[in-house]
Amino acid sequence: MKNNNDYHELNKFGYGIHAFALIGVLLLSLLLVTQAKAQANLYNDGGTIHVDKDAILYIEGDLNNKLTSTIENDGVIELLGDLTNDNTAEMKNGSDNSSTERVYKFTGPAIQYINGDLSNAATRYFYNLVIDKANSEEHVALKTNVEVTGSLVFGSGTTGADTYTPTSISTLSDHAGNGIINTYDALDNDYELFVSNPAAAAVAGYAALTINSAPRDAYIQTRGAQGVGLGGFARNVSGTGVQYVFPVGSFANGYNASALTFSNIGGGTDKVRSMFVNATGGVGAISQYCSGCNGLSPDNTGFNYMFNSNPCNGSVPQWVIFDVLPQDHGYWSFEGNSGDQYLIETYPNSFPGFAGDGSDNWRMIKKSGSIDAVPSGDWTPSITSSITDTADLLTYTRNGGCYSGDGVPGGMYTGFSHFHMARTSNSNTLPVDFIYLTA
Repeated sequence: MKNNNDYHELNKFGYGIHAFALIGVLLLSLLLVTQAKAQANLYNDGGTIHVDKDAILYIEGDLNNKLTSTIENDGVIELLGDLTNDNTAEMKNGSDNSSTERVYKFTGPAIQYINGDLSNAATRYFYNLVIDKANSEEHVALKTNVEVTGSLVFGSGTTGADTYTPTSISTLSDHAGNGIINTYDALDNDYELFVSNPAAAAVAGYAALTINSAPRDAYIQTRGAQGVGLGGFARNVSGTGVQYVFPVGSFANGYNASALTFSNIGGGTDKVRSMFVNATGGVGAISQYCSGCNGLSPDNTGFNYMFNSNPCNGSVPQWVIFDVLPQDHGYWSFEGNSGDQYLIETYPNSFPGFAGDGSDNWRMIKKSGSIDAVPSGDWTPSITSSITDTADLLTYTRNGGCYSGDGVPGGMYTGFSHFHMARTSNSNTLPVDFIYLTA
């Protein structure tokens, strides 16, 4: 066992800690009030490093876990550089289940990369992963698939996560949730960030769910390339009646979070994968359709549906009209169990033309297709065929029905595919049938 003096001696020349096969096992046991600090890189080559509960290992450079090395973490490992874990090395929890942290924190002042192999829930994984960068809009970038078996959290001091509760003893940095995590690298390779813990609170500290808020930090950026369908953000879901948030966006279009509230989960616990996809020039169009026009043509080329009575507006008649699709904003794509049923809500970022004053209708509409397909063509047939009850259009249309939430709603839907915002333009006039004139 090495004490603190031994630890610093190994690092005073900036070489990091080396545990060679000739030494056997290096056990670095950090006790309750111990803080160990690596001045440069920490290089574990065949040894075992154990971080106790309420202890912190602070690394000012890179962390390399090589060959058959092992890191057992019941405390806090905070690093300013990159992390690499070989596919024969282990990164896992220790044996102290009373710990509320067991966390890796990325707090560096520049881009930090996650490399190697971290997608084995038994031996190579993050339990809790915290993104809390030193400056706003700085990134942690994946260069491998990553599994988080506990919680993904933005901000060292964030509370309310399912498996992560910070302690004052082991918090060196708290940058209030600065930073973004990318699921792609500079070579346009896509990777999956997967939170396998099915609790709704397994993702916490993300930017507020608000339309047109344009936050700069605390979310996940997918590459947003059309027709690729690789990588993105995935999480397990198991609860009904609770909101599962997917705090996802893209570099081109910023934060565009979505939230799913399940009424039925087809497989008990289901993995749902999501991404936000850029769409310069738009995807598809809405063709003309009118239910309730009595043989007359509406003044728009879009979708029109007449409800004779709106229970949310004094039971007076209500038109629901969608004749505009965003042209340069993007859309949401999902993959999951075909038996899942849910309400979707999205929080579009800085979308031009959003009145927000009740003068236009907004709704998420769905188009069938695999996550790697581009949802081109006509969206109109899917507006009624993708739902089980046309009254759903009235209930879950923003500014036009019973919905009173903060996002753009759409549901109830069954199964997954692509979602797009549709709205009515403010220039519509409704079809009128001239019955008689009395003078």
